[in-house]
Amino acid sequence: MAVNYSILVDAELNTASIQQQLNTLSKSMQTDDSFKLSFQEANLIMSKSIDIIADMVGEVYSLDSALTE
Repeated sequence: MAVNYSILVDAELNTASIQQQLNTLSKSMQTDDSFKLSFQEANLIMSKSIDIIADMVGEVYSLDSALTE
């Protein structure tokens, strides 16, 4: 026997408090200048990651075809 429940809630969102918490967190998460990447460095990391993932996918297909033969 299926029993369905529903709850009606009347709530007000305190956006000022949420914004204050986000501002506090963003200030604490800021890093120093030694960790910043240039566009070229970030692009290189992303392209190498894509190459590695593509190679892994190819290896999985090869392994799958070898196992199913």
